Amino acid sequence: MKAFFDSELGKILRWLLFFPLSILGAFLSHGFVSIIVHTAYTGTFDQTATLWDDLLRKILSQTAGGFFFVYTGCYIVPNYRKFISIFLSIIFILAMGYFIYHGVNRGYYFDNGLFEGWSSIIIITSSIVGAGYASYNIFHDEYVELY
Repeated sequence: MKAFFDSELGKILRWLLFFPLSILGAFLSHGFVSIIVHTAYTGTFDQTATLWDDLLRKILSQTAGGFFFVYTGCYIVPNYRKFISIFLSIIFILAMGYFIYHGVNRGYYFDNGLFEGWSSIIIITSSIVGAGYASYNIFHDEYVELY
């Protein structure tokens, strides 16, 4: 399998698929961490968590999503991981910054109250922190090879 991905066709596939697979990695890690943290606090799936438990779950899962968005892309294209980490971090920061700006400007975040609005902004900011932390680790060669 490694010989295939080191071939010319494999390199082309890596460059075509690193962005969609980064998005998929972010979604999967976000869901996985969200389920793990929710069951750790409530014990089952059918119980509701408190307000602070729910906020912590959202912050941790969004941080993991941002981290694995950058980390997955760098894992798929390992020869250019520093460039890819900076590129994906900039794309992620711009997208999340747009979501914050658009949500605050339109009033979407504060429709349900002041706490919900600020918690939404904190949650999105935590995903930016996760992406920045992944980029920092990769840029300073603290990257873990999985194969």
